[in-house]
Amino acid sequence: MLLTGENPAATYSLNYQTGELIQRSSRTLSLCGEDNGMFFNINSPQQTAWAINSSNTEVSLPFVPVALPGDGTVQLYGLKDRRLYYSPDGGKTVLEKATQFAGLIKSVATIAQDGRVVYIIVKETGDPTLDVAYPEPFTYSLYASTDTGKSWEKRFSGTISGYSNYVPTLEIMPGRATPSNWLVINVRSGSTPASSRYAYQLSIDGGRTFKELGARGHYDELWFARTNSGVVKLSFDQLSLSRDGGNSWQPVQLPPFITDNTSDANSKYLLQSRNAPDNLFLMQRVITSYESNGVKGTVYIHYSPDGGNSWQDLPSLDIPYFGLEGAFISPYSPTTLIAIKDRQIYKLEIPKIDRSLTTKVNNNGTQANFYNETGHNIAPLFQQYWETKGGLSQFGFPRTEAFREFDPTEGKVFTVQYFERARFEYHPEFAGTNNEVLLGLLGKQLTAQRSEAAFGRRESSAEVPELSYFSQTGHYLAFGFKTYWENNGGLAIYGYPISEEFTEKNPDEVIFIPCNILNGLALNITLN
Repeated sequence: MLLTGENPAATYSLNYQTGELIQRSSRTLSLCGEDNGMFFNINSPQQTAWAINSSNTEVSLPFVPVALPGDGTVQLYGLKDRRLYYSPDGGKTVLEKATQFAGLIKSVATIAQDGRVVYIIVKETGDPTLDVAYPEPFTYSLYASTDTGKSWEKRFSGTISGYSNYVPTLEIMPGRATPSNWLVINVRSGSTPASSRYAYQLSIDGGRTFKELGARGHYDELWFARTNSGVVKLSFDQLSLSRDGGNSWQPVQLPPFITDNTSDANSKYLLQSRNAPDNLFLMQRVITSYESNGVKGTVYIHYSPDGGNSWQDLPSLDIPYFGLEGAFISPYSPTTLIAIKDRQIYKLEIPKIDRSLTTKVNNNGTQANFYNETGHNIAPLFQQYWETKGGLSQFGFPRTEAFREFDPTEGKVFTVQYFERARFEYHPEFAGTNNEVLLGLLGKQLTAQRSEAAFGRRESSAEVPELSYFSQTGHYLAFGFKTYWENNGGLAIYGYPISEEFTEKNPDEVIFIPCNILNGLALNITLN
């Protein structure tokens, strides 16, 4: 996790497993890219920023990044002077997009599954420097691009009137299971922060039509997310589920809340695991005392592993009254609930969340390749590699969606996707090369604790045509395994052997089969 401070100004990374604290930058963190490992220091008056990547390289940006894809890439979209800018490589290359709308662009958003898809709000009439519909109404339009802004299609137009109503802004529906053509638009009304109200509308057809979702304001609660089964929204003390894109809503059973006799507005908050969308957390803040140095309270945490169908209580938190942002969920696996209390960091690991990553989801868009056999989409990030390196026969069907995962072997976080016979890893540092997508060392990782005789190193013996010895790991490949290894991708796909051939029980078929463990995969012989 990243920590930032003003005295002295700096950003640090904290390994909450070991407690190791490392300074990442002398600059103060303003924005964190949870899906690509980047963070940003933003100079709002100048409309510029510094981008810092996972290797601590700092790049000056001539714009403010406002839309970061959730697909693991380091693509960036941003605005300056109401003009749209795009970088495909974390800020090293900057291109202006949508020049036909230059000076008129008020909002931009991209999607979780594919950073090539981007939406913008354009103020078509009125003073482009004003956000409010005063002194005259104005017309706005929503445009969409599926090719990083090379071409645009108008999807929707509307009119805003009233001296306290503002230009709409774009958001993406939270949740890894959100289809690529779902987005949210919100319209602010109210002349002061205390009187401001945000009306949210949902589109499930790429911005062509919208449905009312609800409102959030000083005295209005509204939290929403996309689970594997539909849209869940929390409004005051009611939790609702829609399985048809917001056309109809059914009540969902809430956990028992603590009675709160104070007039504490917005005391409930909905959190969601990014990687496993059916895992929800309902947080309830209850004021316990008013003291001279501020208000104190307790946050009660309720956890649902199944999209709100059932609930269980987790340990509560006693915290100063500073809102519920004191608790959040790690954006990568293994999933951990992190909380800040009295300037201390606490963590609660929830292993069952990671075990639910194989839960079936819906087809999340035309850009993806969905397989009913396993109920998962091949991410656009990995589609080409899967197709060109062997496809179904080599890797099998997808078993998860793409998500962020900590690799204990490398000590890094990667965007990955599991297939029946492989784990794909995305490496943005090798973008544009043959190593942009690599296979994870599953064999090495899963057998790290095994000590059977087959895993012991061997010495090289006389050369035999049917055998190949690998000094890197001290193991042989022989006969059928050797032939298959050589004819189906070799080192690039399977890695080096890390065991000799031996017989092992197949838990799926309850039979014993000959197998050979390699760095990346296990080879086995099918007996007919």
